[in-house]
Amino acid sequence: MRFPIWMALALAGLGSAAGAVDLPGTGLSLSGNATLLSDYRFRGISQTGNDPALQAELSLSHPSGLYVSAWASTIDLYDSDPASSFKGGHDLEIDGAAGWAGDLAPGVSADLNINYYTYPGVSGPTNYVEAFAEVAFALGPLGAKIGGGYFPDQKATADDGTWLYAEASGDLPGALTLTGHVGRQYFGRNFGSDADYWEWSIGLSRDFGPLSASLSYIDTDLAKGLNAGATLVASLGVSF
Repeated sequence: MRFPIWMALALAGLGSAAGAVDLPGTGLSLSGNATLLSDYRFRGISQTGNDPALQAELSLSHPSGLYVSAWASTIDLYDSDPASSFKGGHDLEIDGAAGWAGDLAPGVSADLNINYYTYPGVSGPTNYVEAFAEVAFALGPLGAKIGGGYFPDQKATADDGTWLYAEASGDLPGALTLTGHVGRQYFGRNFGSDADYWEWSIGLSRDFGPLSASLSYIDTDLAKGLNAGATLVASLGVSF
């Protein structure tokens, strides 16, 4: 898979960045990250045919907690299956989000947003909207998250759908973080009676200043032929 040159430059250029950039006179802060992964898994399913992916994100935030962000990833979805009704595309996913994130109480925070998924150049209806909500709890070296997403019935979907998930994390010796995740994807009846599935992962990660590295085991209860078999995903990222 070929990576867009702008994403490769982003990964190289952010390496010396140390923190978010405050925009003078606006009260806004600009932050971003770029990540190279051995596979792009979305809720347990590969979006790259089990090949590597390059991803980048920019986020503009306000002290009130309001933010907007743009995220992009290389993919290999719509032009690899001759039987598919979707053709063309630029092997690229670009998502836009707007929302609010902030503290609800000591040790409790929330993130609420609307996300718009787009797939430039693909024939047929592929773009869709999904709403998210997440609550995070911090207890010293331990953390937990619960949340979910909901997408309504729209042109790119056969029906509506709901995703629910829970995560737990803890610090280990050597500045490592262990994270466990489990999620359940529910679909409306038009997807079929056996469309719902479980997905789960467990991973280790470590930060090195602006750099971060992780290794995760990811699996689902779907058939392996759906790009959903068990796998190890390694990633190396840089942020500012």
